Amino acid sequence: MNKRINNDEVIWDVVIDKQRHKLLDIEMALRNLKPEAVGEARITTRKMLSRDFTRNWANTHIPKHTQALIYTIRSLQKLDIKEIDTIYEESKSLLKKQKVALSQRNKRNISDYLYVGARRNNLRNGLMQHFGFGAERSFSLKLNNWFSPHFNNDIVINWYYFPTNESNLLSIIERGFWLELKPLFGGLPDGLR
Repeated sequence: MNKRINNDEVIWDVVIDKQRHKLLDIEMALRNLKPEAVGEARITTRKMLSRDFTRNWANTHIPKHTQALIYTIRSLQKLDIKEIDTIYEESKSLLKKQKVALSQRNKRNISDYLYVGARRNNLRNGLMQHFGFGAERSFSLKLNNWFSPHFNNDIVINWYYFPTNESNLLSIIERGFWLELKPLFGGLPDGLR
């Protein structure tokens, strides 16, 4: 029996040592990683109610990209969190009956940031889903289903291109943005995928 424990201890030491080296490599890569480019676009929520307007807006203001990026969606106006929670909960139960999936509400977070996300490609499609013109069963904000009819806010989308194809690095950065900005919606990224 003691021989087995000793063997497991050796394996454990090897596993820990390899993971420590991986974490040091990730730390070094993160220290050297800076966004290559940054972009910003604005839209008024009431204008999002029209699919054609929103699609034209996205095609005009959101560039095509092949690089991985982190993006944020925030309101320029201060948000009344109680009002948002009331409208969101009422809408969520109605939309659930229609099998429409909404991003989860982060009750602990109080912020003007609505969402933080990462895309490997096609930010336009991701934003169209968040605006409410995408797959009903994919979790997204779907703002035109509940937010846009009640609020006339200016929404700002910012995006940050990172020169990496390493999904773990992008996930860690996305998690860092999420923890710092505390968006009202969307789950906490796990950090390592």
